[in-house]
Amino acid sequence: MRHGDWLHVSGFRLACGRPRINSKRFEKETNMSKPIAVSGALVAIFLATGVAQGPMHDKVNVNLPYPVTIRGIVLEPGAYEIRQMTGPTNNRVLHIFRDGGMKLETTVMTIPTLDNKTPEDTKVVLHHIGKDYYFDKIWIQGKDYGYEFVLPDEVKSRMKELSESYSVAATYESTSATTSVTAQAEQKEAEDKAAAERAEQERLAQAERDKQAEADRLAQAERDRLAQAERDRLAQEERDRLAQAERDRLAQEERDRVAQAERDRLAQEERDRLAAAAAKPSTEEAATMPDTADNWLITLAGGLALLSLGLLLRRA
Repeated sequence: MRHGDWLHVSGFRLACGRPRINSKRFEKETNMSKPIAVSGALVAIFLATGVAQGPMHDKVNVNLPYPVTIRGIVLEPGAYEIRQMTGPTNNRVLHIFRDGGMKLETTVMTIPTLDNKTPEDTKVVLHHIGKDYYFDKIWIQGKDYGYEFVLPDEVKSRMKELSESYSVAATYESTSATTSVTAQAEQKEAEDKAAAERAEQERLAQAERDKQAEADRLAQAERDRLAQAERDRLAQEERDRLAQAERDRLAQEERDRVAQAERDRLAQEERDRLAAAAAKPSTEEAATMPDTADNWLITLAGGLALLSLGLLLRRA
């Protein structure tokens, strides 16, 4: 598609091309991401509230063709009304409404930006970074100033991604600031919503801190449990070692006792053997006649023989 060609989307004309950004501070930005310009007609109206009119304030109507992220909120495609907050003429706080200006979606602080060449159309410029869209600037038809949105740091880190440029029709309205009850109610509603958002963010942050603290507590408890389990294991190992040493000592004592008993038995057997050996010669000596007794028997036998011989001779 060539620069300047038009594409009809959701009843609005989309123009391909870059928005006019005349400030030198955006020269580097064009090398990082391609903005998307949402353009439309300028409409000026005055609110009659029955109270004295104050200074004029900007009001832009735009139909967003894409989901746009702002302050962590995603604005779905559709018609939106962007109003400058009532108050000092140089304030840069914008309210973003939908449902015909009846529902406040969010409030955002912007910074001023200038275009040396007065824009011919009202444009809402979007950043296209990856698959996401973010507000970049709002240029007001016939005025040399605009509103610049500050991107979150995490989004700036993604701005090197290339993107396409589109223009979407929008309308602009200038409204008068009044001290009416309606304006005060709108401001109070915006302040209450901002306070509620801050309270919710603080609640979520506190919940996250509590969750982290609980996680840390559980992690410490687990570390303590593991350390105690290790101490118990080492203590049990020491008890088992001492018990085994005691069993080994008792077993050694039992072996020593048995060995001593065996030595005592062998010693007793040796004593008994020696005693038996010592008693055996006495028995043999008792059973053998002394030498003198042997001579006496010989003498007796000789005598009996002589006696017999004498008897025989006598008979003869």
